[in-house]
Amino acid sequence: MDTGANLTNATSSVFTDGPTSMSKISPGVTNIVAAVFIALQIVMALGGNFIVIASFYTFRDLRTICNFFIISLAISDILVALTAMPFWLTLQLTQNLWIYDERLKQFWDCMDILCGTASIMNLTAVSFDRQLAITSPFAYPKILTTRRAICIICFVWCYAATISCSKLISSPAHNWPYPNYLWFVSIVSFFLPLAIMLVMYARIYLVARYHARRIGRNYATDIKAAKTIAVVIGGFVICWLPFFIVVLLYANNPGIQVINFLNVAKWLEYLNSCLNPVIYTCLNRTYRNAFKKLFRRCRSKIKRDQREQSSGNTLLTIGATQAPITHVERSCVQNGPTSPFSPNVGGREDFNENIPLKENPAES
Repeated sequence: MDTGANLTNATSSVFTDGPTSMSKISPGVTNIVAAVFIALQIVMALGGNFIVIASFYTFRDLRTICNFFIISLAISDILVALTAMPFWLTLQLTQNLWIYDERLKQFWDCMDILCGTASIMNLTAVSFDRQLAITSPFAYPKILTTRRAICIICFVWCYAATISCSKLISSPAHNWPYPNYLWFVSIVSFFLPLAIMLVMYARIYLVARYHARRIGRNYATDIKAAKTIAVVIGGFVICWLPFFIVVLLYANNPGIQVINFLNVAKWLEYLNSCLNPVIYTCLNRTYRNAFKKLFRRCRSKIKRDQREQSSGNTLLTIGATQAPITHVERSCVQNGPTSPFSPNVGGREDFNENIPLKENPAES
């Protein structure tokens, strides 16, 4: 998310005269390093979140209500990587000077706010879902049905779109959009969701501790639950709080020079889109097993394609040096000898089918 006018006012000018202004830009080592970090974040965010979506699509066991919110979160983080990060990468190379059309900057502002708010609200929806599942496990399937989960996801995106579009409203008499919009977006996009998440995870911890002690489990269980919640909340606060501190500083004093702090804050903000797949999936055993199986399937498919390509090259060599071979001989060269005891007899495995995640005992 961008503070809008602060980026323009914190820099010396906004380029509008094309190549003449471009010739004045000479990015230093710091700018290049910052751009490289942003490029790595784009790759990590896209890779991690696409793997989450691929696992959800491939394995039926992952299609739970909670994972609907995880997929919505992954989509918002992918949009951050596609529509927000590239512009910030460009700004690092141009020393924080905007070189494009003003309408394109307005588009970036709105998309940055939309995707950032959607990501935060999806995190809030995940915390609500987990709290409901743990505090009311028997009533949970009746309370949060698939239709209601989809309605919550639609509300999350409409909520984010409303906040994003409200920036386009102009009312100088009410100091809108600046600086009042900065206060508004800080409260509804960060501090309010943060308060909800704190309440949800506090309830999760208290209920988990109560049940752990009730069934006689040791204190280590409490520590493990506390660490997991600390990672979730800590990662969110560390990544987002510095940015909204910059937003509020600028709202109170528009003339303050916060450009260096803004660069670090934006880097942390975008880092959250890279960490979400790790925090919300890699800490989950079911997702870890899905990732491992997905990687094994991809590796097997690559090896099989390499063998088929090698067989094709062998056929070309044979055809160039010997007489033409029969169809049966060609099948033997490509597929190898067929045996009723061969594990792949009857057809090869389809890697695109929707299969259960549970491992086959014969594979263990």
